[in-house]
Amino acid sequence: MNVLFGLYRAIELYHGRIRWLNQGSMKVFGLVKGSRVGVIVDTSDVNCTKDRLPDLQKNLLVR
Repeated sequence: MNVLFGLYRAIELYHGRIRWLNQGSMKVFGLVKGSRVGVIVDTSDVNCTKDRLPDLQKNLLVR
């Protein structure tokens, strides 16, 4: 019984983490730690189509 409870608890923790990572800028970058961070964004035609560009811009501006 305790094994099942632990398994369900671990699954819930992973689901919570996935939900958190899919919010705002976390969806794009994940958790970034450090006092100095550099970001390179590939906006070439292949990686940043007309449909993806507005979403990328919105996510980059979320604080």
